[in-house]
Order: sequence, then structure tokens, then C-alpha cells
Amino acid sequence: MHWRDILTIGLNHHLLYCDRSADPEAHCESLLRILADQRLEAVDLWIPDRPDIAEREIQACLKSGKQIIYNVGSRQGKPSPVPASLDPDEQAYAIAFYLDELSRANAVRAVKIVTNSGPDNPAQRAEALAA
Repeated sequence: MHWRDILTIGLNHHLLYCDRSADPEAHCESLLRILADQRLEAVDLWIPDRPDIAEREIQACLKSGKQIIYNVGSRQGKPSPVPASLDPDEQAYAIAFYLDELSRANAVRAVKIVTNSGPDNPAQRAEALAA
């Protein structure tokens, strides 16, 4: 068996270009370059919520033919989502945050989604799991 039969070659856009995350135009420019790279089969990425940029990036993802792994996490300028929070306002914010991000993941037909549950809360773990 050859390694190409079991492995997919890809990269994480926002870690490679972390300096571009605050500037939607720069984010778009670097993402479009990565999506055009024929050596890559998969890209781990996220899409800004600015509509004009989002549409350009979504179309580029769809045209690329690559496997898209959508990364939901903290976004610069926004509070981090804490879906396991026991605070109803934080839970509501997290749900709205995730629904917004997942709409873009769906638009690019992501094959996987990577996310986090927020900070650990050992003192209230049982309550957090029940929530």
C-alpha cells in the first residue's frame, strides 16, 4: 500500500496565516492562494462574517474541489463562545455564534467541523454536562 492511498495532504490556513485573521481582505487573498494550490487536497479554514468576503471565499472553496474542514473557534473582536457555560446568556450567545459559523461551514460543504467546548469548569462539570 502506498501512503497516498491512506493520507490526504492539506494544511491549516488560519494557523499558517494567523497574521491575516484581523484583516478580511488579507485573509481572503491568502485563502484564495491556498485553495488554488493543486498540491493540496484538504484545507482547514474559517470564513469571515463580512458578506462580500464570505461569498468570494465560499465560491473559491466550492470551485477548488478540496475537502474543507471548517474550524469554529474564537474570532477577533468577538467574545469567545462558551457552549458549556451554565449562564443562559452565554449559552444563547454560543448557540447564535455557532449557528452563524455553521451556516458558512454548510455553504462550503465542509466534510468535518473542528470546534471547542470552551474552558474547563471542574467545579461544575456535572451541571455543565447536564446543561
